[in-house]
Amino acid sequence: MKINILHSRLSKVTRKVINKSYPDLEEEIYKNRFNKFWRFFKSKKGFLIITPLTLLLYVIAYIIDNKLSFVILDRQDALSYMENRIANIAVMISVTLVVIGFLFNNANYRSRYTLEIIFMRFKLFPIVYFSLSSVSIMILVVLYNRMFSDVSIVNFAVCSNYLTITFLMILGYLITSIILFTDKRIIRKEIMKELIREAKKLRYLELISLSSSLILQKKLNVKHPNKKINFVRDPLVTLEYSTDYLIKDVDIHLLNKEIKKIKEEKINVISITIGGIQPTRSIVWSPENDIQKKEMNSGIIDIFDRRKNNYRKDSIDFFKEKFRESINKEDLSEMKFCLDGFRELYQIKSKYEPTK
Repeated sequence: MKINILHSRLSKVTRKVINKSYPDLEEEIYKNRFNKFWRFFKSKKGFLIITPLTLLLYVIAYIIDNKLSFVILDRQDALSYMENRIANIAVMISVTLVVIGFLFNNANYRSRYTLEIIFMRFKLFPIVYFSLSSVSIMILVVLYNRMFSDVSIVNFAVCSNYLTITFLMILGYLITSIILFTDKRIIRKEIMKELIREAKKLRYLELISLSSSLILQKKLNVKHPNKKINFVRDPLVTLEYSTDYLIKDVDIHLLNKEIKKIKEEKINVISITIGGIQPTRSIVWSPENDIQKKEMNSGIIDIFDRRKNNYRKDSIDFFKEKFRESINKEDLSEMKFCLDGFRELYQIKSKYEPTK
């Protein structure tokens, strides 16, 4: 009998149920691939895209056999052009750093979190990565120019000119956007957007954890109608029990096979929740024998180390901190802004309830 892998993994089944109940939540978080790509492009990890794309332009210029320049240039003139472009971009980078320094000094919220949002909102990460990638490649080309033909050097010079013009236009966009940084309403709007996005993603993960146990119980009862399955807590997991290893997924097919092996009608199954604590003993056993195996049922559950989970709650932590500060400073405007954020959190939690 062929097993459908999609329906044998608890995480897949749970996501399918949640996505059916709340398609708007799943669509906003996972389906819009362009927004996901664009957000990654604007983030501090955007260099993984920007640097290869900049390098690709020079690779294309190297591959092309014909000169791209409409003006007759010899090798020495092309190298001279590139050296001038390096100096031009170096000056523009200095201007960019001055602008960033001005923005930092005049920012309404000075913290790592808010500055990262500002950098993403006004594409500062891509601008910095693009300029540094361009000037680095130009320096390497000039330094190792003897490795390239005359045609390639001319094409590199033309490519450098276009990159310089592009960077000049980007710098103009950045300077004209300076006024937006000093407007607290715009910064607050961006912070609120980030809070809602983070809260929805966090709620989605919570729904998977809260719904997974109920969905698993329902599936096991339907699969084994002739058995009385009792779902119990792990007796060795107390309030003081702590572990860094949590449940990542459950193989429903293997769990069903373990249940079929037990002859008795009554069966105990430890309550399993995605994101819950890893069971300390066997997941399935017969209460009539009252024996719980010390070894784990191999392959039924996958675990992950929560210490390697890099998901953060920066937005929520920011609002908590700002709310405490607003109370101490008796800042009613800031307090109202934080309360608006907490109301958004409550509405998201109320709107998306666990599904069975």
